[in-house]
Amino acid sequence: MTIKAVTPRVVEPPASLGMGVSVYPSATAMVWQGEGHPHEAVAVPGVRLAPGDALVAIELATVCGSDVHTVLGHRSAPTPLVLGHEQVGRVIALGRGGAKTTDGRRVSIGERVVWSVAVPCGRCARCRRGLPQKCLNLQKYGHERMRRGWELSGGFATHTHILDGTPMVAVPDDLPAEILAPASCSTATVAAALEAASAIVPLDGALVLIAGAGMLGLTAAAMATEAGARVVVTDPVPERRQA
Repeated sequence: MTIKAVTPRVVEPPASLGMGVSVYPSATAMVWQGEGHPHEAVAVPGVRLAPGDALVAIELATVCGSDVHTVLGHRSAPTPLVLGHEQVGRVIALGRGGAKTTDGRRVSIGERVVWSVAVPCGRCARCRRGLPQKCLNLQKYGHERMRRGWELSGGFATHTHILDGTPMVAVPDDLPAEILAPASCSTATVAAALEAASAIVPLDGALVLIAGAGMLGLTAAAMATEAGARVVVTDPVPERRQA
């Protein structure tokens, strides 16, 4: 998908309603209605950004295995749904007060960013215990039913509406989008697993066995090798073993 540069138009509603932003040409989401149905392009002419929200023009979105499982009916999902949770893009509009990256720095218009698949509330008992991934009010990009006020809720769209509280990271312009897009899901998953493993056994010089050469397995093989491990990968599919 090629995204053309657009200039967002800011609409000034009452402050209590957030900041209205319209994009020309209209933002478009690929909406999935359920198993057996094709994706449908739906125009979203405007969004309302609450304080701390951001609107990002998608540069590239990759397809996660969970997206495929959902479409094939192997996992349940609320519909209508904008799938996709692995993507990279540029910020084109900010809600009042702006948004911040995970290191506390304010996001700038035009900045290239990636963000977490999940947005915790930050207030519930689990969040306060340091378990935001188990938030009682957790929302996940590409997994929530399309609703009024959060129509651009997944990566399979020209734009994504980033909610306040979403962990977001600025990324350099010279890194390929194909590497950056999976950062929010597959790369993050592998990084967390290897971090936990290395706390038990140092990876440098260790033998690491990886079962499965899908996106997660290939990412784990690359990161473990980079960390100095000897890597063995198993997979019943010859094409995956070759990859």
